[in-house]
Amino acid sequence: MSKSLSKTDITTGITAAKPNGFAPKVNRGRIAGIPKPDTIQILLRSFGERHQIFANQLAKTRKRATEKAVHDLRVSTRRLIAVTDLVRIMIPGTDISKTRKQLKRLLSALSELRDVQVQIMTVRSFIGEFPALNLFLTLLMVREKQFLRRAHAELHSFLLKQIDDGIARTEERLQTVLADQLLRDAARSIVVGKLARTFSRAVQLKPAALSGKGNRIHRLRIAFKRFRYTVEALEAILPNVTTRTKKAMNAYQVRMGNIQDTDVLIASIRDHAKKHPRADQEQFRRLIDNLMNRRRELVLEFVSSVDELNLFWKKLGKVE
Repeated sequence: MSKSLSKTDITTGITAAKPNGFAPKVNRGRIAGIPKPDTIQILLRSFGERHQIFANQLAKTRKRATEKAVHDLRVSTRRLIAVTDLVRIMIPGTDISKTRKQLKRLLSALSELRDVQVQIMTVRSFIGEFPALNLFLTLLMVREKQFLRRAHAELHSFLLKQIDDGIARTEERLQTVLADQLLRDAARSIVVGKLARTFSRAVQLKPAALSGKGNRIHRLRIAFKRFRYTVEALEAILPNVTTRTKKAMNAYQVRMGNIQDTDVLIASIRDHAKKHPRADQEQFRRLIDNLMNRRRELVLEFVSSVDELNLFWKKLGKVE
């Protein structure tokens, strides 16, 4: 394997946490006489916080759609969607469904831009050893500008006021749930059931992902994201969710993301080499061989830690 490949994270430069890097159990139980947190109030707080973070990140990305800004906006959008899904099961209706649809459309509009920005970061780290990539890098940068124009149009046409109004109406409806003691008592079971379903979906997809096939790993990654962001939204009623646990969940997700990003890069380089037969094909072959070796290492790393998924559920502990 080349020196550059061994030192450079294949996608984002993020160093994943060590497998099984959980924090020791912390006693976060209730103090006698203090009531447990109200689930509806927790949802309201999560909804408001994630809405504000999303709005702030949208404003930053509108000013300058850097790789980091686009990544952070996509993450904040997914986190808002996760808490929106929790709210939807409490108060289904058109307002919250429309909000979710708008957020999903924004995610889709930014996906191609995010992919090409990740490729640019990685290819730049290879240029010294594989100068034949110079043209490929130039073409990626041209493609980035095209995607930036599309993203710019989508970001500025995105009607934040509609999101704000829809969320405000939804919060008002949640307040009415607070007034109904029966619904308040049922809320905890309802949202924990939603959390269990997101975990169950990930568990069902885990065996297929062990094949190492990119599309199957990607499905597990999407399911795990939903589970992870739901955990974060309900953190206040999950007694054992610590900072280290959340970092370990992020590392689990990153390991799968690294494989997908490598697959996308390999496919792009192969396509470029095919379209430019006069380029140094030997360099492309060596680079693809190195990337394939790297991919095998990433898959082995993922497979060796895949059962960490089961530990995440156990680490959540009994819901408060």
